[in-house]
Amino acid sequence: MLPAALGKLAAAGEIGAAFKIGEVIALVRARPAAYVVTWLLSSVAYSILLSVGFIVCFVGMFVGSAYGGLIAAHLTGQAYRLASAEGGMTPMAPDAPAAA
Repeated sequence: MLPAALGKLAAAGEIGAAFKIGEVIALVRARPAAYVVTWLLSSVAYSILLSVGFIVCFVGMFVGSAYGGLIAAHLTGQAYRLASAEGGMTPMAPDAPAAA
């Protein structure tokens, strides 16, 4: 449920949106597979990157951890987008290009 709550926080820009438990549960129920895949891929990415970083003189662990966090954040955003579109909520849309 944490990725769904983080998605609500990012979309609304308010921490209160992450604590609307009913809406967060509705997001997870709309696409539970998206959140399971997010968790699995994030876990695999972290474990691989940290293992490789450990082998490369410990310094690579910090880089691997940061990159793993970016991967997890991207997957969380993608899962939120899928769930919000499926759940009847309005998905985030890219900004329209500025007219010249």
